[in-house]
Amino acid sequence: ISGSMEDQAKEEQLVCRTGLKLRMRLLTAKEAEEYFWVALMPYSWTNRRLAEIIATCWQTRTACATLAALAAWRWRRPVAWLLAGALAPTALLHSLRLLLWLISTRQLPDYARFPEFWCGEGPNRLYGVFLDSAEAGQQQPPLVGTVASLHLDGDTCELQRLGVLPAYRGHGVGDAVCRRLMRLCANRGYRRMQLGTTQLQQYAVDIYERLGFIRTDQFTSIILPGVPIYRYEAELSDAAGPLD
Repeated sequence: ISGSMEDQAKEEQLVCRTGLKLRMRLLTAKEAEEYFWVALMPYSWTNRRLAEIIATCWQTRTACATLAALAAWRWRRPVAWLLAGALAPTALLHSLRLLLWLISTRQLPDYARFPEFWCGEGPNRLYGVFLDSAEAGQQQPPLVGTVASLHLDGDTCELQRLGVLPAYRGHGVGDAVCRRLMRLCANRGYRRMQLGTTQLQQYAVDIYERLGFIRTDQFTSIILPGVPIYRYEAELSDAAGPLD
């Protein structure tokens, strides 16, 4: 996959739906290490949501209440144990969040070596999206989000690590960034782009479907236990063109 056209436009301006102006460029290894938590925000959000679903479902609450009632009867301390039963789902929620995070991130191929995975000599690319310096009024504009392209084979890549900081959501940043990434990848010679998302990230699904991605598969993974992962794919033939 040729990167010549991309190298000629390492920093380019994006304009979001609301008129917000951004700059998108490749991140250095040092920046990738600093901002990796932004790139992993979709995983942390999904894990939190999954933990909430498990901790608050009626099966979990029933189990906690039953165990508390049995303990209250056995040790003759009804008030203390019934109170513990009521608080158990909250305590369980925090434990589940940590457990799910540990399970999922340890399975990610880039987690342990994030800068090397994305900023090495290979074809993978990690981009940072920054507020335009003129709008920011700062010499070093703040980071708005990240996005990455993972090389799969000769003409197929995968959209990954799309993360937008909460302060900049609602401007159409995700749409603008994904659209530009699709064009960059098309100009590098890729013909197809894939991605994976879940039903817990409906806002992301809406973005992808607006950009022409079509759902092609559904599967489960240990990375997100119990959550169906949707596979989407888009043809990049119409995405190639000038990097305006």
